[in-house]
Amino acid sequence: MSRQDYEQAVAQARSAEADARAAQAQLQEQQVQLGFYEVSAPFAGVVGAIPVKVGDTVTTETVLTSVDQSRALEVSVQVPVEHVSRIQAGRTQVELLDEQGKRILSAPVFFVAPTPADVTQLVEVKAGFENTAGLRAGQFVRARVVYETRESLLLPTYAVSQLGSQAFAFTVVQGDGGVVAQRQPVTLGQVQGNAYELLGGLDAGTQVAVSSVQLLRDGQPVEPKPAARGEPQEPGVGGASDAGQ
Repeated sequence: MSRQDYEQAVAQARSAEADARAAQAQLQEQQVQLGFYEVSAPFAGVVGAIPVKVGDTVTTETVLTSVDQSRALEVSVQVPVEHVSRIQAGRTQVELLDEQGKRILSAPVFFVAPTPADVTQLVEVKAGFENTAGLRAGQFVRARVVYETRESLLLPTYAVSQLGSQAFAFTVVQGDGGVVAQRQPVTLGQVQGNAYELLGGLDAGTQVAVSSVQLLRDGQPVEPKPAARGEPQEPGVGGASDAGQ
């Protein structure tokens, strides 16, 4: 070929090489930009509904989808500000309850908000737990914060009578003429289920009357019969229960 054709071919080759390098640089830049448009979940889970379609214009505020996992969950409880001082992270327990108030899960507190909410003046407390009860993320549950635990005797509520502000229970004791009911003042605490916390007045194992309590009088002869534990008896049927249950 002529010198002119050769030089023209070399120039075209160099121009093509420069275009190729520019295209490669542009491709690399686009790959970097594409990384900013990838949406990755911070954990493995189940993808929920996707409200957007391919081609829709989205922003950083647009909800693309949701990802849920229910293996490890957190429970958030709002606590009155005056009780927060009694909560210790890692020690205070949060209990999750079923519809009957029975505990299904328990977990220690790991977070206590430093300030209360402006409107409610409640403080958020969080506890994390392994979900062994089939709960779902976002579900509302009944919860109870256990500030402290202690052993205590329980006295059935139906074994308690009131005289003014004083609470009494009728104990079953051996008198001169046989078994009699004896009125005994008692000090009661909080109610747990169908029983009072017994703070004083009776010892563990003391037999108390659990039926016809309103008809009993101090020193009245009785004929005690065993009562089903935790179940009140029909009026008119004598019974006894272990106050230390």
